[in-house]
Amino acid sequence: MTEHLPERRTIVELRFRGTEGGPYFLHIARPQIDLCTDDGGFEVALRVDADLEALTRYWLGETPWAPLLRSGAVTLTGPSTLRRAFPTWFSGYLLRATPATSHTAAVFPSPASS
Repeated sequence: MTEHLPERRTIVELRFRGTEGGPYFLHIARPQIDLCTDDGGFEVALRVDADLEALTRYWLGETPWAPLLRSGAVTLTGPSTLRRAFPTWFSGYLLRATPATSHTAAVFPSPASS
């Protein structure tokens, strides 16, 4: 499921509103993604500013991408090719529950069930 990841090293800066810590950096080069606390001296290609809960709900498959952008819950800064590609890098495999991993819902309960 890594076919959508950039082939060349791409650094993505993640900032989560209302949280302590960060920023965080994804160092991406197909097929690998590393989450780091620094950019490793590489130029940041894409900046993601997001509400953590909203972005997590996307990764869990609970909300589509377009409403997150329209509402401002997620903003992307960088080249349009990377902004368009970003949601495809994770969709379908990162945190979504599948028949083989249906326990994901128990690990990440929704606030309504808390």
